[in-house]
Amino acid sequence: MKTKKLPQLKICILSDYSNKYTGKYVTDEGIRKTAHSIWQELSNQNTLVQIHISDSKLKFLNNLFKICNQIRIFKPEIIHIIPGPTLSLFFLNKILKILNPKAKMVMSAPRPQTFSKLFKFLIPILKPDMILTQSSNATKTFQNLGCNVEFLPSGVNLNRFVPKNEINKKKLKKKFNFDEKKPLLLHVGSIRKIRNLESLIEIKKHIDIEILIVGSTSLPIEKNLLEHLIENNLRIMTNYVESIEEIYSMADCYIFPVIINHGAIEIPLSIIEAMSCNLPILTTRFGGVPDIFNEKDGLFYIESNEEMVKCLRNVLKPNFQVNTRKHVLPYSWENIGFKLNDIYNELIKNK
Repeated sequence: MKTKKLPQLKICILSDYSNKYTGKYVTDEGIRKTAHSIWQELSNQNTLVQIHISDSKLKFLNNLFKICNQIRIFKPEIIHIIPGPTLSLFFLNKILKILNPKAKMVMSAPRPQTFSKLFKFLIPILKPDMILTQSSNATKTFQNLGCNVEFLPSGVNLNRFVPKNEINKKKLKKKFNFDEKKPLLLHVGSIRKIRNLESLIEIKKHIDIEILIVGSTSLPIEKNLLEHLIENNLRIMTNYVESIEEIYSMADCYIFPVIINHGAIEIPLSIIEAMSCNLPILTTRFGGVPDIFNEKDGLFYIESNEEMVKCLRNVLKPNFQVNTRKHVLPYSWENIGFKLNDIYNELIKNK
């Protein structure tokens, strides 16, 4: 995707750039990876400043003066808050707008929220100039509250996440100590009950398969759940995996069993990264995924454990045809960066 040359902008991106569980910043969680990828794409054409905002209310209040001062010195044209939408970030948006009246305020809303009556009352008062959503439901919700909304999905690095042939899959399985003769089912994400990971245990009862869960180091691990999964012979990686593309590449199928709507960002990066590696996908109808992907070419929507087992048996048949990669080609981070640049410039133009 090519775009016309746009004027260089001064953009301030606010996100959580820390990792309170490891003390090291890593991009193994959806919002952090999104912020990092957006930063990389936008920095090719614009002048950017990153500012850390904490998810801790106490730290947030303590750092408020520092945040405001950094932005005042930089004098941005665009202030983009990535981790939303939370009430504290809507208040931050309003404060920053008052202090920087010439800047356009943008807030991403990748993680769904259940809004209280008070929250719904305050949003029209605190709203930014633009909210970026990842599902049709979120788009309608914010539009009904009087917000200016654009749909902006998650992206993927198409050059990093690429398909591998069977020979390379076996080499990678051997490298990570997996049985080369057994199919490997993969899930990538935090180890919390909210992600419905216990449903994967049911698969082991019906299919002779290896199941790997790669946990996030950016979010806390629920130890009881971890122990339960290990007791049922699921393989777990809890350390940060820098070469995560190798994990996707050695898998034979990717599964996303999350049911609860705030269990992940609305277009989970793990799904589109697995699709970029041309894996078969078994997923619930989560968030904005059904808005951009139809059920075909190896992508299946599952609604029960029985469907999960039935679909998995189907995709593991010899010569099963998969072409999930072609459906994520429009969602490269490069294309997402182009679209976001267009959104910024339209906002600046409509002062």
